[in-house]
Amino acid sequence: PLTWPSTPYTLGALSAGRNALCGTDGSDYSIHCVGDNGEGLVGAELTSCGGGSVGAHTQVIDFNGTALLGFGKVSVGWHATCALSFSKEVWCWGGNPGGLLGIGSGSYHCQHRAQRIAN
Repeated sequence: PLTWPSTPYTLGALSAGRNALCGTDGSDYSIHCVGDNGEGLVGAELTSCGGGSVGAHTQVIDFNGTALLGFGKVSVGWHATCALSFSKEVWCWGGNPGGLLGIGSGSYHCQHRAQRIAN
């Protein structure tokens, strides 16, 4: 079974994709995900690109280990998840086939930590 935070939780935005679900916390607008972490889709720590199921929610963090805050929209796709902040920044994590994440590399790799996409 999948579990979401047990404390009172106000949902902001919600997106369901390839066996994963992500939402924003309506209080600090942090991003939480649950489900299949293949390619890092839900932002949980990866040991391989194969991922695995994450039953409890994961709070998405950046490469510095800082929680993403201030996000109004999130979208779970087939290979990657992206979110739009209130300050109009786009952050993504997951698989990078053909440069999908927009991080300047067309080589395939997986990343479970969010990266800001250049404007």
